Amino acid sequence: MLSQTSSSSTACRWTPHGITAHSSSPIGRTVSRGFKNSTTALLTQSRKASFGSKPCPNRYALGCNFPVRGRMPDSWLAAAAADIEEMDYDLDLVIEVYDDAEEVAEALCEAVMVSADIALSKRGAFTLAIPGGSVAKALGDLANSGKADIDWEKVYLFFVNERLEGKNYKLAKEVFLDKVGIPESQVFTVSDTDPDTEAAKYEESLLSLPEEVMPRAPSGLPRFDLVLLGAGADGHVGSIYPNSAEAEADGCILAVNRPDKKSITFSLPLLNAAEQVVVAATGAGKAEMVQTALEDPNVGIELPAGCVRCNEKGTVVWMLDQGSSGKLEPDDDDFSDYTEEDSG
Repeated sequence: MLSQTSSSSTACRWTPHGITAHSSSPIGRTVSRGFKNSTTALLTQSRKASFGSKPCPNRYALGCNFPVRGRMPDSWLAAAAADIEEMDYDLDLVIEVYDDAEEVAEALCEAVMVSADIALSKRGAFTLAIPGGSVAKALGDLANSGKADIDWEKVYLFFVNERLEGKNYKLAKEVFLDKVGIPESQVFTVSDTDPDTEAAKYEESLLSLPEEVMPRAPSGLPRFDLVLLGAGADGHVGSIYPNSAEAEADGCILAVNRPDKKSITFSLPLLNAAEQVVVAATGAGKAEMVQTALEDPNVGIELPAGCVRCNEKGTVVWMLDQGSSGKLEPDDDDFSDYTEEDSG
């Protein structure tokens, strides 16, 4: 049953509606009705609103306790940001279940928009890290005029993992980078030399950013506003593969000297230092991996995705579809009944 993570003080909440929360707060305060009145008001408003052809789904995005679907009005974003500042508890994990991969892709774009709004309003900079593959391809909507009201000149973009030939950078350029206008000096890429040299250079670039751009986590590691990840069926994230040396390594940026893939990758400690990490996994072929990552309290480096825990007061969001969530089971005794009528 999906009832807790490896931390015994962390309670898990799951519903078929898509609202879930892990919280370090006492169980009585983690149930849906325990959220603050201002949050409930936002939820109630959103249930009555419609963005495009679909009503807002019943979910809390990015651990911030407010729902999003499409572009929220600025007043809602401001209220949500204020609510985050006032919260006296933190969400560790949010699990969002969508109908299909297309909806997950839309939600990934929404995650970037919301996180950017909050970061830019707080300190005038937004730090984002992305992988390649389907997650990068999902970001194409960010380039569509009118959909993403982001001040791209204040965005700093890193790649969670990158081959020496720059495969993920080239994909990002094709999908959205060439259309949004992030300054070249704020898009951090690699050169085609060797993994050790490139990892050292990439880490130096990361650590050289001033704290007003790149804050530090309690551990002193750089703290990204948002990190997007895709999780493979084997549980790899970035270029951190099961039972690999990289899965146990410290530091920020690691060299990966696999014969078939010479690259660099974020370390697990760097991922876990982030303010928000979104892990996207779609398709029935990933259902067993998702179940193990989220339900096995003893999961370790044999499944790196399960080691992404944002244990420095951050939040992990798993975005799943019907296929990848198929093996998860709600713990009915561990979650109060919540229906659409409860939201008003």
